[in-house]
Amino acid sequence: MRLRIVRPLPAEIEGITLSRFLFGATYEIAAPLCDLLLAIGYAVPEDDIAIHTADDRPPRRRGKPKRTIE
Repeated sequence: MRLRIVRPLPAEIEGITLSRFLFGATYEIAAPLCDLLLAIGYAVPEDDIAIHTADDRPPRRRGKPKRTIE
């Protein structure tokens, strides 16, 4: 599964060395490491990131709407 590392990782988790993974990078990671990183919140599926890009979101309203006087 393709995962993006979304939090800086410790050097090791439960005896597994993670020093090769960089924060913000995307990797093809197999189970059970994939499941572990997802479960503890250090990574998210790459597909989730593609769905939630800024281009897909509706424009944000800033401030109060202007009142028009007719």
